[in-house]
Amino acid sequence: MCAASVLHPDVAAFAALLRRLEQHLAAHGATYWATSISRSRAAVEASDAGGLTRFLGMLGGSGSLNDLMLEGGNAELGRMCSAAWKLATKLQHEEDEARRG
Repeated sequence: MCAASVLHPDVAAFAALLRRLEQHLAAHGATYWATSISRSRAAVEASDAGGLTRFLGMLGGSGSLNDLMLEGGNAELGRMCSAAWKLATKLQHEEDEARRG
C-alpha cells in the first residue's frame, strides 16, 4: 500500500467497505467483530498493509467471522464479507508483487 496521504481508490474502497461492515456488525450487537474490523480499517486507512492481513485472518476456519450468525442481517453480512474478501485478496496480491519488485 502506498504511503501517500491520498489512498489509492481500491484501498479507499476497501476501507469504506470495512466501515460499512463494522457498522453492520455493531448494529447487530456483534461488538467483538465490529471492533476487530475497526482495527483493520484503521490500519488500512493509515496505509498499513497489516490491516489486510488482519482482516483476511478473520475469515475461514472454526470460530471465524464466516461462522457468525446475525439475527436478520446474515445476507448483508455475507455480501459484505465476500466483497471485502475479494478486494482484500486483490490488494494483498498487489502488495506482495510490489514487495517482490
